[in-house]
Amino acid sequence: MAQGDLIMEVTETLCELLEKEKLSRKELADRLGNPKVYLQLLNGGRNLTLRTVADILHVLAIELPSSPIRKNRKNRNAR
Repeated sequence: MAQGDLIMEVTETLCELLEKEKLSRKELADRLGNPKVYLQLLNGGRNLTLRTVADILHVLAIELPSSPIRKNRKNRNAR
């Protein structure tokens, strides 16, 4: 379930970023340099790799924070 949640969160975040930048998936694919391949990825044809996500963020001039954040888990508090 964690993988699916992360995939959904990253996909939703990328869609929100594109909307905020007023950039279509086609325009993003063009900026990435290989429109046919990237359009297939961006339209859900395959899972995005970390490399692809990094390329997309680079094109959008966005950096992610590099510090991981630990989630609170119910069983961690029950010692």
